Amino acid sequence: LADPSSPSLRDQALRLMETAREHVGASQVILIDNSLSARAAVPDGRTCLCPPERSDILAALLYGQVRLGDVSLCERDSETPYMDAVVPISSSGERPGMEHRSAGALVFVLKVREGFFPLIQSWPTDSRTAETVLVRREGDDVVFLSDLRFQPESALLLHLSLDAHPRLPETAALLG
Repeated sequence: LADPSSPSLRDQALRLMETAREHVGASQVILIDNSLSARAAVPDGRTCLCPPERSDILAALLYGQVRLGDVSLCERDSETPYMDAVVPISSSGERPGMEHRSAGALVFVLKVREGFFPLIQSWPTDSRTAETVLVRREGDDVVFLSDLRFQPESALLLHLSLDAHPRLPETAALLG
C-alpha cells in the first residue's frame, strides 16, 4: 500500500493474497486501502463492494480489529449467499486499537454454500429429518440464513412471519 508503483511489491502481495485465499477457502481476496479503494484482487476480477462489506471494512479500519460479516446477498451475485471477513492491515510499527486508522484491509469473500453450509448441515449420526439452521430476525419475520435440508437454495430467500408460525423452533429461539 505504501508504494503501489513497485511491481515487485505488488507481485509479492498478490502471491501472499493467493496463498491466504487458498488456505482460507475464500472465493476472492480483495486488498483495500483506507479510502475503500480496491488496490488488487485474487483472482483478478470484479471488486465491487456491497453495503454490508463497506460497513465491515470501515469498522475494521477504524478499530483495527478483524470483522466477520453477516450472511447476505449482494449485487455481485444476487443468488449466492456470502460472508466476508475483513482483516485490517496496520502500518509498519503501529499496533491496532482504539483511535487507530489502519493502512488498509484484506477482504476475504466466502461463498457460504461451498464451505460453511456443508459444515453446519452435516449431522453426527444418521437421521432422516434432523438439521441445523441459521436464522435471524428481521422485523416480524424469521429469515433463514442457511439452506434447508428439504428446500435447497432457500438461504436468505425464505422469510416466515413470527406471528403466523408461533410453533416453529426458530420462532421460539428468536423470541426467547
